[in-house]
Amino acid sequence: MIQITINGVACQTEPGTKVLKVASENGIFIPSLCNHPALEPWGGCRLCVVEVKRKGESVAMVTTSCTLEAEDGMVVETDTETLKQQRKLAMELILSHHPEECNGCPKYGHCELQSMIQYLGV
Repeated sequence: MIQITINGVACQTEPGTKVLKVASENGIFIPSLCNHPALEPWGGCRLCVVEVKRKGESVAMVTTSCTLEAEDGMVVETDTETLKQQRKLAMELILSHHPEECNGCPKYGHCELQSMIQYLGV
């Protein structure tokens, strides 16, 4: 087992587990749309970005948590102003190719995209 820290919470996991999964297993929400158990993680929606510092590093880098494998001593932040801005921009880009009228959609009211729009305040 290894230990990573997410938003100040110590989390134990197996080496190689994706950070998005570790967060979820520890009750820490990271928004995402493209993450699905039947698919390989690829970071396409860019909503699950996190800031991460690896052991011995002083500067955090921004990367997708669905593709990032947990490493012992890793420190992850999920809710910074930088991340909020990047997620909002990513959602705006997703919506730029989405039909504007949702009322006629069969998923209306039960749509993950609508939930993320509300969560991100777009």
